[in-house]
Amino acid sequence: SSQTGLASLWLGRALLRAGDRVEGRKALETAVAHLSNTIDPDHPYLLQARAELRDAQLLTARPARGQQDQQSAER
Repeated sequence: SSQTGLASLWLGRALLRAGDRVEGRKALETAVAHLSNTIDPDHPYLLQARAELRDAQLLTARPARGQQDQQSAER
């Protein structure tokens, strides 16, 4: 439903802000899936969910700052 999609969008945002990149991305994927099936393709919520999912995918494609520091120290 669109309500599930919107709740997933908010959850994804909160998880990302809390530093949980993987679960945040998963919540945004859920948001896009639900919103894609329930609202118009040009609806602002869906456009925003897609944009935030793209950003989250970029974040999860690279290690977190602490992981980068740890990997550098191990070398």
